[in-house]
Amino acid sequence: MRGAWTRDDAGLERALAEAVLAARAVPAQFRVAARAAYDWRTRDAELATLARDRATVPGTRRTGREDVAALRDLTFVAADLTVEVELGAERLLGQVLPRGPGRVQLQTMDGDRASAEIDALGCFVLRPVPRGCFRLHLRTAAGARVVTAWVGPGPEGAWG
Repeated sequence: MRGAWTRDDAGLERALAEAVLAARAVPAQFRVAARAAYDWRTRDAELATLARDRATVPGTRRTGREDVAALRDLTFVAADLTVEVELGAERLLGQVLPRGPGRVQLQTMDGDRASAEIDALGCFVLRPVPRGCFRLHLRTAAGARVVTAWVGPGPEGAWG
């Protein structure tokens, strides 16, 4: 095997350098599309659509330190599962209905992932709050597999 490459090591190095440069030149939207295509491997998971997306008025909630910040409430609905999410300044708080344990994974468009356990009441907390578009992958102990639709920041680029 060694014979073919030893005659032109410089050619091999040039070819590898060109390949690395070509990979770096791939536009970001192509990389995002490639990741989305790869995510089709979870196509057996049910898609939960966004049924409600509303910002709450600052000071109208009594949730501790976040009562002075605007919150964003999202509700995703699938055939047998509802996911309610509250996005605050410091955390993403959620509840799965019907209640029960499981696991949730937050995925960003950059491919970053964070996960948390869903407790017996169906509640979960994820930190930090994602700064860009995200979706949730949920798997319940009862066997439900759900992926939410992608959601992003509000019109002014903020979550609240």
